[in-house]
Amino acid sequence: MKSREMIEAELDCTSKFDVHNVVDIGVWQGGSVALFDCVFRPDKLVAVEYSTRDLPHLEAYVDRCSRQDNVRLCKGISQANISRFGELLDAEFGNEKIDLAIDDASRQYLETMLSFNLVFPRMSEGGIFVIEDWQWSTMEPHYNSDHFKGKEGLANLVLQASCPAPVARTLFVK
Repeated sequence: MKSREMIEAELDCTSKFDVHNVVDIGVWQGGSVALFDCVFRPDKLVAVEYSTRDLPHLEAYVDRCSRQDNVRLCKGISQANISRFGELLDAEFGNEKIDLAIDDASRQYLETMLSFNLVFPRMSEGGIFVIEDWQWSTMEPHYNSDHFKGKEGLANLVLQASCPAPVARTLFVK
């Protein structure tokens, strides 16, 4: 679902870092999970998806590449349910820091802010938090659509997150 340009831009910024622990929020069909696992070979990659639908291609990848101990697919978890999401992060990572977090989930301000505020403090120094598709509220066809009508623009979170001098880097990819 991502263009080659998007993938190359994201990998150009992230592949220069030593990545051991990854959180991928909003996996849709699982292509990014497989890509990030291939590129980084992390010790742990936790993929969080709100939908409970089957993801046979992702499950086949994990089996074929013997990555069951490294890649965890956690379905039925909303990024806004910080209690459940937090319990998952505690169970999967304990006190270990997260080196890379990718949020490609709701594209909604409140939901993204809640998961950002939960995950960001768990990031390693120099870690990268990517918020994808945040620019919708800056483009008239999107902010006038029924899906986003009356919703606060995700671009507001980009501005809020980039104002302080955070310990971890924050990368925003459209």
